[in-house]
Amino acid sequence: MPTVERSSAQNLTSHVTRLCVGPALPDDPMGRTRAFVFTLATALTLAVCLFYFVFFLAVGRSFDGWVVFGLVPLTLLNTLQCRRPDGLVRALIGLGVATNFLILYLVYREGGVGPTSWWLIVPPYMFVNCGMHREAIVALAANVAAESVLLLVNRFGTPLSSDMGTAPDLLFLSSRIGLAIVMLSSMIVLDRSRATTLASLRQANSKLERANESALAAAEAKARFLATMSHEIRTPMNGVMGAAELLKRTSLDAKQGHYLDTLQHSGIHLLELINDVLDFSKLEAGKAQLEQRPFNPRDLVEDVLESLAPRAHAKALVLHARVAPEVPETIVGDAARLRQILTNLGANAVKFTSVGDVGITVGTVGHASAGHCRLRLAVRDTGIGLDVEQSTRLFQAFTQADGSTTRIYGGTGLGLAISNELARLMGGSIVIDSTPGEGASFSCELEFPVAAQDAPAPPLEGQVLVVDPFAATRESLAELLLAMGVQVQAAAQMPAALPAETTLLLSSRALITASNTAAFRAALEFHRVVLVLPCDAEFSTYAQTTPHLFEPIRRACLRATLQALWHPTSTALPAATQDTLAGPVARHVLLVEDNPVNLEVAAAMLEQAGCEVDIARDGREAIERWMRGHHELVLMDCQMPVLDGLAATRGIRAAEAASGRDRCRIVALTANAFPDDRARCLEAGMDDFLSKPFTFAQLEQIVRQPSATTA
Repeated sequence: MPTVERSSAQNLTSHVTRLCVGPALPDDPMGRTRAFVFTLATALTLAVCLFYFVFFLAVGRSFDGWVVFGLVPLTLLNTLQCRRPDGLVRALIGLGVATNFLILYLVYREGGVGPTSWWLIVPPYMFVNCGMHREAIVALAANVAAESVLLLVNRFGTPLSSDMGTAPDLLFLSSRIGLAIVMLSSMIVLDRSRATTLASLRQANSKLERANESALAAAEAKARFLATMSHEIRTPMNGVMGAAELLKRTSLDAKQGHYLDTLQHSGIHLLELINDVLDFSKLEAGKAQLEQRPFNPRDLVEDVLESLAPRAHAKALVLHARVAPEVPETIVGDAARLRQILTNLGANAVKFTSVGDVGITVGTVGHASAGHCRLRLAVRDTGIGLDVEQSTRLFQAFTQADGSTTRIYGGTGLGLAISNELARLMGGSIVIDSTPGEGASFSCELEFPVAAQDAPAPPLEGQVLVVDPFAATRESLAELLLAMGVQVQAAAQMPAALPAETTLLLSSRALITASNTAAFRAALEFHRVVLVLPCDAEFSTYAQTTPHLFEPIRRACLRATLQALWHPTSTALPAATQDTLAGPVARHVLLVEDNPVNLEVAAAMLEQAGCEVDIARDGREAIERWMRGHHELVLMDCQMPVLDGLAATRGIRAAEAASGRDRCRIVALTANAFPDDRARCLEAGMDDFLSKPFTFAQLEQIVRQPSATTA
């Protein structure tokens, strides 16, 4: 490799750098500047020392001259110290102390005047440059104290004699040179501090990066482990829960039915625990992602209430919700995650409430601007409540407010931790307002874009009297009816007389006292009564012949019931009784599954749904059977021997393209539950995704509704 000839200036710079900072090149951008400053400070110090040496000899003070000349080796040693930051420390301490006495001696001789005062900074500077900041502070304090004493003596006492006044210009020049050295010394100290700080920061950042990489790797490994364990647990659970559901469709006596219900409830609880652990793992690993799709917040709240109703009504709790009229009908966000937050908070409220009610409210904060709205979601209960100390640790994973409550109420403590992390992911946080023994309120504020609003439904024309002793449900029903255009009155108990042409919307809580009134009997006679019953209520005598709704009431059901009552010729039916699975059944289904238990269970469910089932036990066999048959639907397991489900799907899609056959609908039937598992299935060419364990209703929805998406 040819050598590049360097100029004289470059050679000089290299030599200066080697002299001042050692043979190694500087490792920071200011290295060359530091070398220049070191060199200049050393040269000026030597020049000042020589000046005083010559000056003292000229005025006949040889002793003072040779004392000052002793600073020359001190300056050179200081330069060597700059080359070796870890060496000569003890020698420099001794030289610093000696220099300090020298300074005091010169100050005493010259009466504490300006020409010698600049030397006060030299020993502290040396100590700082050696990294001995405590010694520098002591030296500086001692020198300043000595200088101050001498100044006071000169002002208030007998001035000390000085014989250096014969050359004031030279003394002024030397003092200015000394000031320049002080400034350059300060630059040196600051530059070294900056370089040391940069090196420390680089080292700290390097350690943090390594620690972060280790933490991410650990989180990734834990997530993979949990995903694998989830798959291994879900696979046998699918067989257990599927077989239990099939068994429930056979004739059983009361005791057998009770045992079977216990088995199903235990399986559902176990599945909830697995889902909570997976969700927490995804959040901790940073893999949770938010979808952005339009959804109706009122429908979402109704879904949450419907899922909470069985547990709440089993404890005789009143479950209610209110969505403010100003909340938009359609917003954009992750409806599944928001539903998960409200469901976790609601389930927690129901769990820790024995008497009273649980309510969900959704309102707006401020005014919507630029197509965005800020919603405040709150879940309030009348349960055991929390104190301040319990509230601080409530959102920690695997932790409950009171450890003793785990034995009473159960649970892992993951639900609230997951909800809080999801709220943070959506740009908010959960706030607790609680008093022990008086219940608790969990709320959070989240911002959503507002989507295009659908055309409002035509108003209903009629009059309704809502009778319910519980104020919250009475007011929410009245507000719901007003939004439909209905003329509404509300009362806590049955009035003596019912206004003409008014329909009675009567809660089960008011039915006992209202059933003996003449107004109620008259309303029954004229078919103007709609009962509101708990979801698990036994059908009463009135309910057998009277229109009724189950709590929590859905808007669509309420509208359809009133429409059918007021217009008997209308074919509208309550949404709860409409057949939502009216689509044609996929008659010819190819079931691809390697687990014999899951294969038997899924095949039995499909046969009960009216399907003809063809079976394949691996991906290669699935492709062969698909090519020989004409299947409308393929249920494809993902993890199989010989050829997995993803590769088999790609093979079927390639065969479709080559042969020109119509596209066959392929649905993943897998125990994997992570979002990227769904993405891989869709990328491979699948049309839908059904997680194990699944219910008969979920499988029937897949069979009957090709466009449905089931998670």
